[in-house]
Amino acid sequence: MFYLYSIILLVILVMSIFTSKYKKEMRKKVCNGKKYFFCGLSMYIADNLHKRFRIFNDNELQKKIQKLEPDKDSKIQVYLDFINKVSTIILCIIFFMILGVFNCISIRLKGDKTVTVLSRPEAGKGAQTYHLDVVSHGDKVKENVALTIDEYKMSEDEISHHLDKVLNQVLHKCLGENKDYMNINKDLDFLNNDINDVSVYFAVDEDGFINENGTLNEKRIYDYYEKNHTYNIVTAFTVIVSYQDFNREFTQPIGIRLENKSNRLADKIMKEIDKKYSVNEKNIVLPNDIDGTTIKFFEKKEKESPFFIILGIGMGVLIFAAHDEKLKKQIKNRKIQLETDYASIVCKLTLLNEAGSTLLMAWDKIITDYESEKMNYGYRYAYEEMKIARYRMKNGVPEAEAYAEFGRRCDTASYIKLGCLLEQNIKKGTKGLKTILEGEVREAFADRKALAKKKGEEASTKLLMPMLLMLLVSMAVVIIPAFMSMNL
Repeated sequence: MFYLYSIILLVILVMSIFTSKYKKEMRKKVCNGKKYFFCGLSMYIADNLHKRFRIFNDNELQKKIQKLEPDKDSKIQVYLDFINKVSTIILCIIFFMILGVFNCISIRLKGDKTVTVLSRPEAGKGAQTYHLDVVSHGDKVKENVALTIDEYKMSEDEISHHLDKVLNQVLHKCLGENKDYMNINKDLDFLNNDINDVSVYFAVDEDGFINENGTLNEKRIYDYYEKNHTYNIVTAFTVIVSYQDFNREFTQPIGIRLENKSNRLADKIMKEIDKKYSVNEKNIVLPNDIDGTTIKFFEKKEKESPFFIILGIGMGVLIFAAHDEKLKKQIKNRKIQLETDYASIVCKLTLLNEAGSTLLMAWDKIITDYESEKMNYGYRYAYEEMKIARYRMKNGVPEAEAYAEFGRRCDTASYIKLGCLLEQNIKKGTKGLKTILEGEVREAFADRKALAKKKGEEASTKLLMPMLLMLLVSMAVVIIPAFMSMNL
């Protein structure tokens, strides 16, 4: 295997060198990092596959890519996505081939493990074959041999002890739902009692109180009750456990204690039916009274279950939790988007104010720019809130109040602060708005930088689990073969 791993690595290396100049200009634009070296090979593979199978003519895939990145050529994006996948696959192959090489090296460094003792298989598990290399010190020729070792044979004392143990297990299992053998009122269990390599057989008395499968013969028992005027029956069954040529036989006495048949309502009803109807009559009218007591029969209804209540409550909780979670996620994304856009909005206000525009003119200019660029940037919560504030001004709401309400609707500290600053500027004519806005711009960009840093830390934290899984896989690839070689 060492040579196979090495050949695969060598083939990948040679092909990567061979394709190192393949589409070099395009590679510089789209490939970077560890995948750059294999990007040429990935492109070469992709182009050859496309020539044969036209893999990039998938219209559905192009539509999906177009929805995600509408400003880019979907065909090129499909091509680049495929290259990225191939490069990742190549890296994975290299990674596992290197692990395989190191594993082979570690096995070779350990050398051949000297075996001096072979363990005989346990009784009942059959013979086991060991494959070993034998080296003669004279000519030092290595030869592979297969040694078949028979299973362990127990001594007579061990077999006797083993049969006693199995017999106790069988007798305990045969009780079934009964408490003890002198108060049997339910069927015995004579089925599937073989234990490992020990065979189990049952024999019942000829009195017929117990059937061969362990069930009670109620008809025979009740006939005996009526004939002998007693409700105590003592009978027995025999258990034979067998292992190889050794047998152990044990007779277990039992006492049968069934309920008095004359007191059973079902038996009383059956007696009435047997008196009035023969087996040749198709329809049977059930009796209206038993022993002078009026009775009625009802079809047994299916047991009602709280399953659907539980299911309904459970689904309601799940839907509520899912909706809640979705709402939380949307609010979180909205807050992140607002904080991201804050710096650019304050910067635009400052620049337009310095250029001589009034606050309201700057506000309108930002909204107009957003509307013209909305197809490129998508739905932005902050700019939509600015539009709402402008609509309210047009509908008669005072400008200062609209600015303050804008900050409150955005519901973040930075926007509330901006709304208050703009409100004060309108109401009190605060001088130095330019200086205040410039300071706000610096603070906004600092916050934006901190937000970007926080997102980067969150992204690295999310990668911990995949990295841990890769580490466990790597350890398994190295350790498992080592243990397997030790067992041999």
